[in-house]
Amino acid sequence: MKVIKWLCCWLLLSCIAKAQIQISEVVQNVGRISKDETPVVHEFVIKNQGNTALTIQKVIPDCACSTVSFTQTPIAPGKSGSIKVVFAPYKLGPFQKIFTVHITDPQPRVFTLKLEGYIAPSPYTPEAAFPYINGVLRFRHKNLNFGTIAGQAVVSKRFEMYNAGNDTIVFTERIETPTHIRVYFDSSLVIPPGRVGSIVVTYDPKLKKSAGFFQENVALFTKNAIQPRVEVNMIANILPSSEDLLLNDNGKILPAGMARSSGAPANPDAGPRMQVSEQMQNLGEIYLNVGLVTEFVIYNEGGKTLEVFDIKPFPGCEIISEKKFSLAPQEFAVIQVRFIHDGTLGKQTRRFVIVSNDEQNPEQTLELQVNVITGNK
Repeated sequence: MKVIKWLCCWLLLSCIAKAQIQISEVVQNVGRISKDETPVVHEFVIKNQGNTALTIQKVIPDCACSTVSFTQTPIAPGKSGSIKVVFAPYKLGPFQKIFTVHITDPQPRVFTLKLEGYIAPSPYTPEAAFPYINGVLRFRHKNLNFGTIAGQAVVSKRFEMYNAGNDTIVFTERIETPTHIRVYFDSSLVIPPGRVGSIVVTYDPKLKKSAGFFQENVALFTKNAIQPRVEVNMIANILPSSEDLLLNDNGKILPAGMARSSGAPANPDAGPRMQVSEQMQNLGEIYLNVGLVTEFVIYNEGGKTLEVFDIKPFPGCEIISEKKFSLAPQEFAVIQVRFIHDGTLGKQTRRFVIVSNDEQNPEQTLELQVNVITGNK
């Protein structure tokens, strides 16, 4: 193994020597950094020690989690250029990213640069525990998820919120909900700065009187001018009760009223059909270097199992949830996406692609938009 490593180093150094270039380092180890310190950014400096101009033609990263920029103009003898690499980690632990560099001086040559290190878990902070921003409040989840509700029993869940602002949040007794949803404050209507409060939400499928996948809004009201209205989104998949089951023309069981919130009926004879909660989310203004996570919901409205083969993020976003899974008919899943800062301000867009066995739409591109501003919460 040592002989192989020595041989590889010798070949690389030989290539660089022939190209008469000097590189600040071929392998850069950034050491141990926390998740909060990402993305990892490093600049490799390349000096032309030859007698002819050197041009960087292209730099190819080994995965979509890395991006590169480099000197576009020819580098004259005695001058230096650079290759800047940005790596957005998608998991904890050790990493090694390889960048293949193509140059001409004037003959074409190829060599590799490496960026390596270790991504450690971020220390606990309220912002990390409550990553979903809703005004001055932060939630553990963007959607208050009841999951699949089978039968007709009332389901109750407790949801927490964190006051990230500088003023005490005082809620009023006014709450706007659909008739089948009830909301209670767990202890107090008052949440001081830096403290956690909670609500208890009950969902009554009998009053809903319909089966299927639903997304519904609940509005809470406060006495604070900075955020007088707080809207939260509920998601639930209501399975039909036994008395709601009917037979279709082929003798298969068909839930009566099986529909999404849009009212479109499910077809049990159709193949897998992936529906998404929204193609684009506009998350408004966020502060530079303040973490942001959001959720997209996908739902299988077809009659056969939906296979999600992969979820491919473009540079600048990270998929936190599972990237491969199966959804039975009328089941749903929540995809968690993290916005990765690149250090720039202004309006920005992040995208990812869901690849599935939906024959009508095997690849769906979803995006989130933000406006990054200066300051700190």
